[in-house]
Amino acid sequence: MAHINPCPNPNIPPLRIELSDIPCNESDKYPDAVRAVKAYWRQATNITIEDQIEYKGLVENTHCHNKGGLPWGPIFFAIWSSCEASPIWAKFFFIKSLYCVLPPSFDTLMLCVFKSLQIEDFENDYRTHNPEPIRVKKHKGPEQLQPPEAKLKVNRSQPNASSPLEQSSPVVGGPASPVNNQPVTQRDLERLENRLKEHIDGHIKRIREGILAMFAEHAES
Repeated sequence: MAHINPCPNPNIPPLRIELSDIPCNESDKYPDAVRAVKAYWRQATNITIEDQIEYKGLVENTHCHNKGGLPWGPIFFAIWSSCEASPIWAKFFFIKSLYCVLPPSFDTLMLCVFKSLQIEDFENDYRTHNPEPIRVKKHKGPEQLQPPEAKLKVNRSQPNASSPLEQSSPVVGGPASPVNNQPVTQRDLERLENRLKEHIDGHIKRIREGILAMFAEHAES
């Protein structure tokens, strides 16, 4: 298919301009930059190397698209004025990508220069020379649940980590479980349970003896 506005010396293959060339995606002008890049894909094979370089500069202009940059109004006015003073097809469809409806006086001027203002879609030609980048999506796999025994083994395999038994054991002399990163056995748990029971029984016995002694003293008085 022939171009309606054929460029006499288009640069083939065209320079690559992708969405990743937009400096900042946090700017409120980022959607405008996306439209400008997509407009380039449609017309890249119909402009000269000089226009391609200039267009790339318009997309990468940090003042236009960076968060906290200069106001867009003066920047766009400068591009507009430049296109009016020296009409260039690349600047025209850059402006057109941002504003679909333009002042009639501007359109009339561009029409006198380019004879037609129809912007054709030749993105396929652009992609022939610049294939679309592969977008790698990172999928988070399902969380693997571990049984309590497995978690306990992981904790014991860490040199600086202490097991729940080591943290809560009231027995003087260390934990009741084996050392050297060995898993806790049922026998270890029973041994710890017996020690805890003996400790609690002894404590209750001492409390009971203290109460009985207090009542005995009260009765004698």
